Amino acid sequence: MATIDENIAMWGRDYDWSQHGDEWSDSWGSAAAQWYFSLLPRIRDLVPAPRVLEIAPGYGRWTHYLRALATEKLTVVDLNERCIAACKERFAGDTHMEYHVNDGRSLAMIPDGTIDLVFSFDSLVHAESDVMQEYVQQIARKLTQEGVGVIHHSNMGELDGYRTRIAALPFFVRKFLRATGRLDTIDHQWRARTMTAAKFATVAQAAGLAVLSQELHNWHSVGLIDAISVFALRDSQRARANGPTRVFRNADFMRDAEQARRIAALAGAR
Repeated sequence: MATIDENIAMWGRDYDWSQHGDEWSDSWGSAAAQWYFSLLPRIRDLVPAPRVLEIAPGYGRWTHYLRALATEKLTVVDLNERCIAACKERFAGDTHMEYHVNDGRSLAMIPDGTIDLVFSFDSLVHAESDVMQEYVQQIARKLTQEGVGVIHHSNMGELDGYRTRIAALPFFVRKFLRATGRLDTIDHQWRARTMTAAKFATVAQAAGLAVLSQELHNWHSVGLIDAISVFALRDSQRARANGPTRVFRNADFMRDAEQARRIAALAGAR
């Protein structure tokens, strides 16, 4: 479990950003391969959009692609001045971009009812349930009537019982399970422990949102420790047409990443 202050210290002071965050796409072969094979197919029906908000862009790994999909304005908000400064420098030639440093919780700088697409991927997995609740409540106010959100967040809380049972096993049993691929070899200590897909759906509903779909997936893990939630205002045409929340428990997420890496390598993608 990481607090906001710990996240500020890690990503704003301690982390080596020399690769601009592209190193987190190594399993796909490159950030470009991850975007085109994994992310763009998941949002293709939502873009282009007039006004896009990206929360926690880091050094702009996905901002690089989103800027061409925001036809009027792309706004990026991050809790680290270092990240925002890097994005300003990287995208200095893009005149339709707006930058804000926040406190890790607030979207007060965004006018209500002005955002057509909210996007965050591979960042808010570090946000605990209290932070996610505040963000979701505010996002509900920032969306236009037919706006939509796509948020990648932690589902670690769903595995609480599993982790407790594993911790109670003898060391040699845990070692055997790791060696045979039936137990995580990575601690995932920066994944939010109190967040789940179910909690996201609950706070979204309370905020007047309808969760259109949730994809629960693995991330260098045996269990489904993450989720991608797609949502819209409950009284929007999109929500009415969608019906009940579609839930997909995707245990092949990282297998697909490996496939993407191999195909990208064949094509010479970088």
